[in-house]
Amino acid sequence: MKHQLLLSVLLLFLSHYSFSQKFNTEAVVKFWEITSILQEDREIPDSIWESYSNLPGVKKYITNNRSEENLKAHRKYLELFFKPSLSDSLAEMIGDEKLKNDDIFQNMKYLKENEEKLKLFTHEITSPTYLDSAIELTKKYLPAGNKNTSIGDLNIYIQPITYDAAVQGKDMYYGLSIVHDFDKFQIGTVAAHELHHVLRNNKEIKNSLSEKDSASVWVISKINNEGSADLIDKVLVVEHENDLFLGSLFNQILLQNIDPVMVEIDNALSLNSRKNEKFVTVKDFNKIIKYFSGHIPGFYMAEVIKRNGYEKQLIEGCENPFNIFYLYNKAAKNDPGKPFTYSQETIEYLKNLERKAYDSPSTTIN
Repeated sequence: MKHQLLLSVLLLFLSHYSFSQKFNTEAVVKFWEITSILQEDREIPDSIWESYSNLPGVKKYITNNRSEENLKAHRKYLELFFKPSLSDSLAEMIGDEKLKNDDIFQNMKYLKENEEKLKLFTHEITSPTYLDSAIELTKKYLPAGNKNTSIGDLNIYIQPITYDAAVQGKDMYYGLSIVHDFDKFQIGTVAAHELHHVLRNNKEIKNSLSEKDSASVWVISKINNEGSADLIDKVLVVEHENDLFLGSLFNQILLQNIDPVMVEIDNALSLNSRKNEKFVTVKDFNKIIKYFSGHIPGFYMAEVIKRNGYEKQLIEGCENPFNIFYLYNKAAKNDPGKPFTYSQETIEYLKNLERKAYDSPSTTIN
């Protein structure tokens, strides 16, 4: 009873706090309310679940990033991990190999294992100093002349559904689990990555481009968008793979078997450089980068750049999406591991496309 009273006071405080400092913790507050129901071995009332699933931090995240099936899985695993009468079923599923790559399941496992810490951590990340720290960290990865330090009317939602973070338009979503996990090594890391997308100025395309060239610029921009921001947080995957909850999975997805992706991108850009009717579309490019928004191969390219001493040049040139490709090729040629390099045909196309898009000389790295 005493525990429940303290929890109620904490949740009341967080609910009041969720509308200040641009953070919205409604979804997490309701989530902990639901866990307290389940821990008494009761069913989740449909009315409670509907009020939870219709909160902006849940509904908008699911609509823009996941599916209704994912939301159903979230409810299923929520009951499985927090309802005492299902403990035997949970024990059987913990070792299931099929669930090792199920991020909805793994996220719930993290929340359960760190339950008490996360209830307090919710308060920590809604403090004004936390957001200030994240912005200051972001600024370290922006060009020195970047004057954009205001997040404006950005809505920041803390969600308990996935080990994930995203920013789309005026909405930003932080997974409670991933923020807590990465913060063990650097405060505000995941937030700083997403804020990089918001605060970075992007070089403005001045001229109309063909559908073919627009598709090429699309994938180039996607790779730079994530690759340059990945310098903030994904480097921790390399340094602390075994200490991050999903470190090995991140490493496997973002860094392993990357050469075939690089070859496909090179071939696709080379094809788009030629004067023929057939070309690679945005849809085709999205398939090549495995629908990962540019993290594949953006992080790999940024990592090669960083380990060969060109991190500062990537940061200073991150407003121009072509910069990461030129720097990568320079770094790869100096790398003892002899990673894949983009062909001369592709690099020449990038130079011409950059001039065409910006009506200015190419910033090719010599």
